[in-house]
Amino acid sequence: MAPSPLRLLALSASLLLAPVASAADAPRSSSRGTVEVPVDHRQKGGPVRQLAYERFGAGEGKKPLLVLHGGPGRPIANPGAFLDGLLVGATLRAHYDIVFFDQRGSGASLLPEEKDPAYVKRHARRYTIDQYVADIEALRTALFGRERKVTVLGSSWGGFLGLEYVLRHPEAVEAAMLGSFESTGRSTGDICTGFDRVLIAAEQQHAGLGRALARFRQAVADGKLVWHQGQPDQKPVRLTDAIGLAVPHAMKARHDELAQLLTQVVDGTPEGRTLLEGLEPGADMSVDLGGSLPGHATYCQELMSTAYARQLAEDAPATLYCDNKAFARGLLKTCEGFRPRARFHDNGARLASIRVPTLVFAGVKDPITPWEPSARTAALIPGATFVLIDGGHSPFKEGGMCLAGVVDRFARGERVSGVDCLRGQATGPLPGG
Repeated sequence: MAPSPLRLLALSASLLLAPVASAADAPRSSSRGTVEVPVDHRQKGGPVRQLAYERFGAGEGKKPLLVLHGGPGRPIANPGAFLDGLLVGATLRAHYDIVFFDQRGSGASLLPEEKDPAYVKRHARRYTIDQYVADIEALRTALFGRERKVTVLGSSWGGFLGLEYVLRHPEAVEAAMLGSFESTGRSTGDICTGFDRVLIAAEQQHAGLGRALARFRQAVADGKLVWHQGQPDQKPVRLTDAIGLAVPHAMKARHDELAQLLTQVVDGTPEGRTLLEGLEPGADMSVDLGGSLPGHATYCQELMSTAYARQLAEDAPATLYCDNKAFARGLLKTCEGFRPRARFHDNGARLASIRVPTLVFAGVKDPITPWEPSARTAALIPGATFVLIDGGHSPFKEGGMCLAGVVDRFARGERVSGVDCLRGQATGPLPGG
């Protein structure tokens, strides 16, 4: 997929040749603990809860780094293994005192009562952006003191949350690394068009995937693919879209795997049948918005566009790979009972106030958050660097040595111009730059 109309500055030879920390450069020890925060930051002197964290590099004199996980509600289960699995992980270990923490309502910070949907809906205002941002500030002061500034790192929901923290607590932030997010306004239904765009481009560029998708579409059109709702004795439902099947692979740009799975489904192999029965497609499709009920509450209150979802459910036709109506119905059903905002947050007017070094990264094949909004956000932040990588919704995992080199220079405090990790190809300046 060609990255027009935006162009990015060429990646310099010095960046490509910059030394990057090796895995042997950093110790592997970590410490775990909890930080006490209010159950509801609006209530002074009220009950408290614990936020669980794991820390790498404490006491080594390195700069503090707070890592914000995605979702909402999807913590990183094994931070040490996560770091070791990243090419950029050794770079982070070499430069930073790294803190991973499970946000409220997630992972080891989940309260037993937060597994009850009725409890979460009754206390929905405990899972707002205000509460999450206040948690971050409480964690920072508890671990590093009021005067010590931190670098924030987050992707997807973590990127959005990190930007909110930067905007609300500029005095507490030294730098920010944010990816696969946006902050200039967006409609919920864009997930389908982004998904379509990624697969259309993949189909054009990957012959094997193109053939597999063509066979899959034909099988769907002929009514040959049915879903037994996960139970053999249930009435079969005709498969109407491929979103549940393909999103995990499209997000990570795993086109070879996706082609193989589509072929298995159409051929009716045991693997294909197992995959089909794991879907939630068509009119009965539900939407998994996060890894926990509080994560659902956060999404539905703060990030969902009800008006747009209703419009999709009533008017919009299905896109090539994603049934917009089914997606919208599932979204509305999942978010029933919450009071959502009109649209995704639009921080465009606030971004010019940011004065800390900011690195924004995105994947050119991301179907969930297309890369252009991340680029627009970066263009509105004074002096920000935007990095486009050849990958999907997990650019920090997929950016490879190129992104590791960028982060290494950024962590050293060097001025990094707008760069491109898209196979080292030059694509020109940022919009408005």
